Amino acid sequence: MSLGILDLPAPLLDVIDASLTWLHIPIVLRIALYAAGSAYLGMILYRRFSNQSELATVRENVARTQCALSAHDGEFSQLAPLIRENLAATLRQLALTIRPAVLASLPLLFVLPWMSNRFDYRSPVPGDIVRICARPATAAARIRSLSPDSTVDLIDGCADARWSVSAPSLVDTHGMDLFAFPPEMQSIIVHKFAWSNWIIGNPAGYLSAASPIESIDVALNDQTLVPVGPHWLRGWETPYFVVLAVVSVFIRSRWRLL
Repeated sequence: MSLGILDLPAPLLDVIDASLTWLHIPIVLRIALYAAGSAYLGMILYRRFSNQSELATVRENVARTQCALSAHDGEFSQLAPLIRENLAATLRQLALTIRPAVLASLPLLFVLPWMSNRFDYRSPVPGDIVRICARPATAAARIRSLSPDSTVDLIDGCADARWSVSAPSLVDTHGMDLFAFPPEMQSIIVHKFAWSNWIIGNPAGYLSAASPIESIDVALNDQTLVPVGPHWLRGWETPYFVVLAVVSVFIRSRWRLL
């Protein structure tokens, strides 16, 4: 895999996750720790780059003008100065918070791609039957092997392949290796390198630019971490974002950030 810009912390996060796994830390607790760390780093960035004293003054002006507007009982024409003052204070508050808020979101931009690659799907284990589809189907017809010890005929570009210890590989009818799957498959698609992969890389790697196949779809099973609720709530996103929100609110309250 070639790392994209947002994948740069991935090797370090892999080492941390491997260490926590070695210590037998449950997966949900590990996700909660990553969420708490993301929240802590985000709040540090927000506190560092936000002008808290000026924000306090501006918020007082907003509250004062809002109270004045609520208490006004005179002519409508007399409201114009108060409305302008309130609008100016509100826009100033927005201007003071938007930059530190964007900077505070940077930890999420770097952590979320790794979280998705690490916890979205369950990697096949040796012996699993995995549905593999190559596109276009006309090019897929040239493939003669999906694993070192078997030959599988592709129908409509798809085949059921048995995952082996070394992981299956795609071989051309002329004997040319097209793609070797990584032992731990973490992506449901393999494709040729695109410009967007400079930002976020594909953890499974890429097809050769000269390959007759444009993409390969791999039917991996989702990782279910939450035992109850609808399917879309059972992945890593639920514990991550719940802990992220709770810890962020707690730190903001503890540090009295505006």
